[in-house]
Amino acid sequence: MGSFLPFQTVGKSHFRLLGVLLALLIALFATPSMADSCRLNTKVAAGGLGHNAACVVGLDGRLQTYEYGIYDPKDVNRDRSDGALREIRGQPPFVDLDENGDLTKASMEKIVTAYADYYGVDEVNVSHFPEADDLANAEIVGSQITQAISNGQRYHMFKRNCDDIASQMIVAAGAEKVKDGLIPNAVSLAERKGPAANRIARGDWSGQWLRNGDRTWSFSPGE
Repeated sequence: MGSFLPFQTVGKSHFRLLGVLLALLIALFATPSMADSCRLNTKVAAGGLGHNAACVVGLDGRLQTYEYGIYDPKDVNRDRSDGALREIRGQPPFVDLDENGDLTKASMEKIVTAYADYYGVDEVNVSHFPEADDLANAEIVGSQITQAISNGQRYHMFKRNCDDIASQMIVAAGAEKVKDGLIPNAVSLAERKGPAANRIARGDWSGQWLRNGDRTWSFSPGE
């Protein structure tokens, strides 16, 4: 009987090895893609276009959006950083503005729809939305941050959080000051020149957007 023990041991080892290999294969194929690594872990886009993405609209209606501040401690997207920042895809390149240069509700719905479709969510909470003075500078700052991360620079969420990154971009877009990562509306140019406390203006379309069943949205303004 004893002569069979080595073979029995080898057999068990083989099973263990096969089990380990199977687990590795499952883990390999189950590893989220780069898009999944930045997917929100809730069906509510908390912070939405105000905290998880910086959206900058030029005075000509040209749109540039960046996703920033997503905490990725396991570096699932393999950019050698514990944060994720990249340009959002699926947004309309241009949006319509009204006679005052403000975003129309239809334009905002397009942006919210693209954002929600991208993440697979039915609720988007827009904190603030900018209509920026200088889209080009915001694009440059966003590109610089993206390039730094791709080069391996670590954007620690505890040392350089999403508010900091948002502030860099939005200040570059023309705001004098950004408080708590909230994005000011460029309609309030006069407010930006006033006391610091008045430089943060509410966005026209800030609030809660809930998806209806017919590709439209219900909007409730923020407080």
